Amino acid sequence: MHNKKIKLIFFHPYSVIGGADLSLSTIINNLNMKKYSIDFICIKRAQNAIPLNSNIKIYELKTKKTLFSFFKFRKIIKKNLNLNYKKTIIISNQNFANITTYFFTLNLQNKLRLIAYERNHLNELNYYFNLKDIFKKNLLKLLIKLTYSKFDKVITNSKESSKDLEIFIGSKVSTIYNPIKFDNIKNKKKITTNLLNIINIGRLEKQKDHMTLLKTIKILVKKIKVKLTIIGSGSQYLILKNCIKDYGIKKNVQIIKETRDVRDFYLNNDLFVSSSLYEGFPNVLVESIMYNVPVISSNCKSGPKEILINNNLRNIFKVMDYKELSNKILYFYYNKDKFNKNNYKIKKNLSKFYYKRILKKFDKLFNEI
Repeated sequence: MHNKKIKLIFFHPYSVIGGADLSLSTIINNLNMKKYSIDFICIKRAQNAIPLNSNIKIYELKTKKTLFSFFKFRKIIKKNLNLNYKKTIIISNQNFANITTYFFTLNLQNKLRLIAYERNHLNELNYYFNLKDIFKKNLLKLLIKLTYSKFDKVITNSKESSKDLEIFIGSKVSTIYNPIKFDNIKNKKKITTNLLNIINIGRLEKQKDHMTLLKTIKILVKKIKVKLTIIGSGSQYLILKNCIKDYGIKKNVQIIKETRDVRDFYLNNDLFVSSSLYEGFPNVLVESIMYNVPVISSNCKSGPKEILINNNLRNIFKVMDYKELSNKILYFYYNKDKFNKNNYKIKKNLSKFYYKRILKKFDKLFNEI
C-alpha cells in the first residue's frame, strides 16, 4: 500500500545556532505536515539548537566524522524507502554534506530525489588558512564538479551564488532565498546620544572576519565615542578577546555569547556592521533592516548586494578593508538621516524574503521534482 505523503529527509551534519539552522528550522517547522513526513538527520546537534516541531523525527548519528556515518545514514534511508511514500526526497545542506549524500546514496538514487542545497558562495573555497585547508578545499572543488550535476536539483540562497556555481559545474542551479520571519518586529527605540552603538551578530569564525571590525574600532575610538557589541560564539573567541586587549579597546568592545532572542540588541543599537569574507545569504542583514537598524556590509559574495538593492555604495565596503569601513562608519555617524532614508527604501524591497512566500517555492519544488 502506498503512503500518500511525500517523505522529506533533511541532512544537516552539524546543527548549531546560526543562519543555516535558522533557515532550515523555519522551512521544516512551517511545512504542511498533512502533505509531508519529515526527518532531520545530523551528526551532532547542539543543546541550544533551534527546536523542531515534535512530529519531526530527529536522527543524531553521533559519529566523529561525517564519513563514519555511512551505514547509519543508509539504514535510515532504506527504512524510509520500504514505507512506500509517494516519493522520498533528500535535501542535503552545504558542500561537504551534499557530496557525502551523493556517495552515501549510490545504487539507491533511482528510488530517491536528491536536492543539493548550497549555503555559502563558492568563493568560500578560495580562502585558505593553512596547508591542510588548501588540500581540503581544492578537493571539495573537484568533488563539487564531479557530483553536483548528478543531483536532481541544485539550489542556492542567492542569485549571485547560483550564477557562479552554475558556471562552475556546467549545470542548472536555481535560487530560493532564505525564509525570514517578519512577525513580531518591534519599532527600534530612538537613540539620541553621541555614543555610536554598533552591533554584529554571527559565529566567531574566520569567515566572519571580526578582526577587520576590531581594527576599525581601534581607528574610530580616536575620533568618536563608539561601542561595538559582538554576539556569537565559536573557535575565534579567545583570539578575539586577546586582540581586544592588545588593541586597548576593552572599554569599547564586548562579546556576548549567543543568545536565542536578539531583538533587544537590535532595538538598542544604531548601526549593524557585517565584515564577512563570504556568505551564502546573510539573514542578519534582513533582520537588522526590518528593525530599522541601518547596515554597512562587506561587498562579499554573496547576498549583501541583493539585500541592499537600493544602496548608493555608502552601505558597502571592500572585503577586509578596515580603513574604508572606518570612513563609512564615520560618514554614517555624521549623516544618520541620509542612512535612515536609504534604509526605508531598502526595507520596501524585503517582501521577497518573507517566509510564507519562500515556503510556497519549496512546496512547489518538492511537488514537481
